[in-house]
Amino acid sequence: MNTRFEPTHVVPADGVPTWTAPDGSGVAGPNLPPNLPVAVVEQRDRWALVRCSNTWQTWVDAHPLIELEPVAALEQRAPVKVGRVTLSIPLFAGLGVMLSSVLTWFGSVPLGLAAKSAYSFPVDLLTDAKAFDAGQGFLAKPGGISIGAALVVLGAIAVVLSQTDLSPMIGRIIGWLVLVMATLFITQLQRGLGQLVVARVFSLVGVGAYVAAFSGLVLGLARGPGRAPAAHP
Repeated sequence: MNTRFEPTHVVPADGVPTWTAPDGSGVAGPNLPPNLPVAVVEQRDRWALVRCSNTWQTWVDAHPLIELEPVAALEQRAPVKVGRVTLSIPLFAGLGVMLSSVLTWFGSVPLGLAAKSAYSFPVDLLTDAKAFDAGQGFLAKPGGISIGAALVVLGAIAVVLSQTDLSPMIGRIIGWLVLVMATLFITQLQRGLGQLVVARVFSLVGVGAYVAAFSGLVLGLARGPGRAPAAHP
């Protein structure tokens, strides 16, 4: 016989009265305390026979009980760990953001334009198309923090957050920010090289900008890593 206690519901914040029979007759017994995990072992219409962790069973009104996600589903969502590292979508997306900084963001062999990473372009370029100097061999004017440095910082924060229990909202914000950065880079490139058609501009954009955009989108849509269910005796 399996005696392991696996709760299926939680008692609501107001608690619930207990009864000796599933009909509400007689005098109500002591209330089950708020937030107490219980396992529903039988149900008759609106009444549920619940078992507590100490094996005590009693009848309660089933309607106020808060249903828990099944343990099997929680186990499926539990994060995969390698040593102390939790493998998750936010982790890989954050690493993708960092990797994009060293990949090619701009270049064209046919046009004789050397490949350049995000470290070759200042963050100012994202809000000022004039920072992209087409008259100087399509070199970004130097100055300030580079896009590459910003991506490494944002990606590193996302990686660290993926290993914590903090709200995943911060990671999502970082993801959308990275996506906006990659999009603005392509947009400002088009504005700075206004004489070129859009198709030509996209041929100049390197894989790094696309990796950043994709990683940012994944990070922005990702849920936090699942949490392993608590063990019960």
